[in-house]
Amino acid sequence: MIKKILVATMLCFMAVSTVSGESLSVYFGTYTGGQNASKGIYRSTLDLDTGKLSEPALAAEARNPSFLEIHPNGKLLYAVSESGGAGSVSAYAIEMETGTLRLLNQQSSKGSGPCHVSIDHAGKNVLVANYGSGSAAVIPIQPDGSLAEPTGFVQHEGSSVNLKRQQGPHAHSINVSADDRFAFIADLGIDKVMIYKLNVEKGTIVPNDPAFAKVEPGAGPRHFAFSPNGKNAYVINELHSTITAFAYDPASGALTEIQTVPTLPSDFDGSSTCAEVRVHPSGKFLYGSNRGHDSIAVYRIDPATGRLTFVEHETADIKTPRNFNIDPTGMFCLVANQGSDSIVVFRINQNTGALEPTGDKVSVGKPVCVRFLQSTTPYERAALREDFLKLRFGLFLHFNMATYVDREWANGYEDPALFKPDNLDCRQWAEVAHAAGMKYGVLTVKHTGGWCLWDSEHTTHDITRFTNYKNGKGDIVREFVNAFRAHGLNVGFYYCFPNDFSNPRHGNAVPEGQPDLHGLPPEAIGDTVGFIKKQLTELLTDYGPIDLLWIDQYNNKYTRSHWQEVRAHVKSLQPKCLVIGNNAHSLRDSDIYSCEFPWDSKGLPPEGNTIPAEVCDKISKTWFWNTTDQPQHLRNTQDIVKMLKLCNERNANYLLNVPPDRQGLISGMHLKHMHEIATFLRTTAKAMDNQM
Repeated sequence: MIKKILVATMLCFMAVSTVSGESLSVYFGTYTGGQNASKGIYRSTLDLDTGKLSEPALAAEARNPSFLEIHPNGKLLYAVSESGGAGSVSAYAIEMETGTLRLLNQQSSKGSGPCHVSIDHAGKNVLVANYGSGSAAVIPIQPDGSLAEPTGFVQHEGSSVNLKRQQGPHAHSINVSADDRFAFIADLGIDKVMIYKLNVEKGTIVPNDPAFAKVEPGAGPRHFAFSPNGKNAYVINELHSTITAFAYDPASGALTEIQTVPTLPSDFDGSSTCAEVRVHPSGKFLYGSNRGHDSIAVYRIDPATGRLTFVEHETADIKTPRNFNIDPTGMFCLVANQGSDSIVVFRINQNTGALEPTGDKVSVGKPVCVRFLQSTTPYERAALREDFLKLRFGLFLHFNMATYVDREWANGYEDPALFKPDNLDCRQWAEVAHAAGMKYGVLTVKHTGGWCLWDSEHTTHDITRFTNYKNGKGDIVREFVNAFRAHGLNVGFYYCFPNDFSNPRHGNAVPEGQPDLHGLPPEAIGDTVGFIKKQLTELLTDYGPIDLLWIDQYNNKYTRSHWQEVRAHVKSLQPKCLVIGNNAHSLRDSDIYSCEFPWDSKGLPPEGNTIPAEVCDKISKTWFWNTTDQPQHLRNTQDIVKMLKLCNERNANYLLNVPPDRQGLISGMHLKHMHEIATFLRTTAKAMDNQM
């Protein structure tokens, strides 16, 4: 019970603390015609501490990009081009450094007046609803993010009782179930939510059985939203100004109505229509917008039944709220005022769901869509940190050019012929780690000498120069990744940033007449940050999912001002990759609190620490294999196990360095000692489990 309470407390702390100091990019879709028209898609940044929006900037010129959706990978954005005639969908690449959008291509929406776009959760298809023609299409996403020809299409038929608005079908939104098996199209013209079977691999859409769910005649279903638990769905009815709650059966796709509630006060007698509906990320609250009454209606969701209970109407500074969205943390609601050319920000009361004006507002011409760009939410980052802490024990592998020169820091001018691991076996490393109960490994893929253990396109200072290892055609990074994954172990890369490593006292002085490389390959001179990002791109795109990127010297004088930029670059490539800055004690600088023992002044996280942490340590005197490292330098087995237990008690993993030798093996006294540690841990496992 105590352990469960500790974990719950830790999760609560992390979910709150990771929000601090962070921001989100926000994109706004607009109408580009008429008075006060915009020029296309705009971008802003939301400060998650204050709720303040930056001044919007034009991200891409476009005609009536009234509805947007961002790809799950965070690198692509898709927008409808809404017009009375033949419609289209545009594909954009998001430029990570600037947030601007680069047009990839456009594709027909197979109908007129496209007004809503979504993407399946697998990221394989764009789905578009055509209001004018009452149809919908499925458009495959190609490997480069551009759109192929539509492969799926449905045409609705029918009408309903409102002779002005329902003489024919008007598909107003299309949404996908969490398992990508079903697509739901709210059709305002026929008073039905149509249900389709979706095949994301083939990009096809066919009628389901049941084929639809009805709403009241004349209601005019517009937008649709699922609850986070997947048990309920909600549709906002534009013409009747109501919200209908459904019970959802994920096996059959069936929707069963359980309640319909008004979105307007009972004493309101003006003209008003509904627009957007959103469920809070917590699943506790629901929101719907009223155009005419100019408000956001707030409801509490019964967690057992999904039924709605009215909370309030918020009207402050709201004018024709065609769209709104809740940021992924659930802290803020951004309302797009089509009628006043503005975006207003509300803070969400986490207890009641009520909207509290922040007083912050920015100007955008005719805003009609709000979309957030974020690689992971704070809740997801908290979960990643929790998963990391479950690993407890890891193997640090210092193996690079320094292995062959009897010093900790290489300078980049070593003879590459020295690198000659004739018996290198990454599988042996993984077996040693696995036998000791370790759950992850971190390899020095580039250390202070700048030598890269993979074939890098951006330098010749890499494994291709190590001709005594597989004739320069090896890839130790891939061997490491494959071996550790085969043993069920998580994978991390150590990468060293620049600093002043060369010093005659260390035996690694720069040769006379040569430039100091500061720990990077020669090609990095003149564009250090750009070079680092290019190499990290290789590491994070060529070897599959990487669990951990371990950065040494992140706070150096040469690149410290670009640290957050590099972190953002990493997250754009692999959102779930944890980035650790060595000896970083703030979650603003590192995903994990980091200590290098005993070099770090703090040495260990403090007693009672609740911040997810890691302590790195070495099994003997040196980080790299060294001829001066002798048996008397080995850490006592009991001391290492004691350190493991102490770290775990202080909410930290223990990353123990065990250096492979010049043959490429963990050998000799290091191997013997690891066997002793493994035996000790196995014989005391039950006792440790009872204590930790």
